[in-house]
Amino acid sequence: MDVVPGQLWQRVLAVLFAAAWAVLYLEQAALGVPGLVLLLVGMVALMLSILAIPPVYAKWMAFAVWLSVWATRVIFTVIFLVVVPFTWLFYMLSRRARRQAGPDDSLWIEKRTHDRSVDELERMG
Repeated sequence: MDVVPGQLWQRVLAVLFAAAWAVLYLEQAALGVPGLVLLLVGMVALMLSILAIPPVYAKWMAFAVWLSVWATRVIFTVIFLVVVPFTWLFYMLSRRARRQAGPDDSLWIEKRTHDRSVDELERMG
């Protein structure tokens, strides 16, 4: 979806939400406005203000590209340095890994089979 920043309706909504936020902030005690409502109206006003001014919107999108690149790098670094080693360590120290290995020191454990009794089959339906 292509967004065209700086349209009239975007500017009008930005001004309306900013005015609503200002009124809610100033009259917060008298109106009994919850803090969450104040936060949400303020965030919508900020987003509409960014969208209403094309040069600010262009800078915002450039920042978003930079942020996505670095956030991806940080997330994958944390996964490979923290999650993967501890998952491997947990697996190696778990009860499954301590069982006697099969042929060729494989971690494959054969499924235990037993004959099914008539009572067990009746319980299964």
